[in-house]
Amino acid sequence: MSAPMWGTTPASPAIWDDTWLPSNRYCVTFSYANMDVNGWNDVEIFPLALSYKPGMAELYGTNTAASLIKDWAGISTKKRLVPLSTMDILVGKRFESSRVVVKVDVEGSEYSVLQGSKQLLSQDPAPLWIVEVVLKGFFPGGFNPDFKGVFDVFFDNGYTCRVVDKETTVITEEMLQRWITGKDKMPWNYFVFEKE
Repeated sequence: MSAPMWGTTPASPAIWDDTWLPSNRYCVTFSYANMDVNGWNDVEIFPLALSYKPGMAELYGTNTAASLIKDWAGISTKKRLVPLSTMDILVGKRFESSRVVVKVDVEGSEYSVLQGSKQLLSQDPAPLWIVEVVLKGFFPGGFNPDFKGVFDVFFDNGYTCRVVDKETTVITEEMLQRWITGKDKMPWNYFVFEKE
């Protein structure tokens, strides 16, 4: 979950979804000033967190380590209350005839964001999604309980998954199972989901 920053031009609407914006009020002010100085008048900035439903939640940590997950990466000494919304509420059908790129980097809340993105996931033309998702490490307890669920949301909506590497490796169910069971080490954290 995170603050979406989405900017559109007639040729290439884009949605950025990242946690740094609601974690620091100065980031919001800086973002507004940056848009103004650069003359980017067609950009919308929403200092809130994305989730599966609207509401309020604690955002733990600061800057790039901010997360809605308590003790994410061992950081929970600072927190603040932030508003929540969904991609479906913010985006709705605004871009349904446009090709959209969505970047999701939400420090462990990917599955929740996707649960609130059903309209966008089924949009035609389908958006291209760039998603950071980790299996192990930063979560309290060391394991992402929604790791497979993130991929299932995309697979169930007809998306394929690739890695941005020299071979543009296609991610399969078998690869996911080998990572989850520890038979293979997961070599990537960023994935591209698209419909072909």
